[in-house]
Amino acid sequence: MNTVILLLNFMSVFMLLNTSKEAILHNNLLEKLIKNNALKVKIIGLIVVLLSFTTSALTYGITTGILINLTLLLLTLSILILFNPIKEANYKFLILLFIISITIEFLTS
Repeated sequence: MNTVILLLNFMSVFMLLNTSKEAILHNNLLEKLIKNNALKVKIIGLIVVLLSFTTSALTYGITTGILINLTLLLLTLSILILFNPIKEANYKFLILLFIISITIEFLTS
């Protein structure tokens, strides 16, 4: 469940970060779609943030879930702000990372 919460946080932060006016866009179809539909993507991003907080609160309890999700949100924000301008973390690498993470999570639980 930690991987799902992290994935929801990553998706929401990625959407909200690329709708910014100062966002550095590259020749990526996903980023262009996000930039062209900024208002819809901001609404979807906020809904996904609320979904991740709700999932975290239901999994760990209200207070612990909010604290864990805030920590994951800050971690995700810092990683994306560092790596987004240099485009070091492409989507193929991130998909592979999440698949490995979810596999390890299910094998150890």
